[in-house]
Amino acid sequence: MLYPSHSHSGSITFIHNKNASPDLHRFWHFYYRFSESFFIILQMLLLFRRCCLHQVRIS
Repeated sequence: MLYPSHSHSGSITFIHNKNASPDLHRFWHFYYRFSESFFIILQMLLLFRRCCLHQVRIS
């Protein structure tokens, strides 16, 4: 499965642009960090739900 968090190379290169304002830099850094952790949590929740449903079916 592909997750949007892996296609952030565009925003990373944008962060390193010298003309970008500090606020924009901070926003992109926060957005990148947030999306990374968000998709990790989402994956864990889906995995956890799948395991629970599997156990319920067995019992």
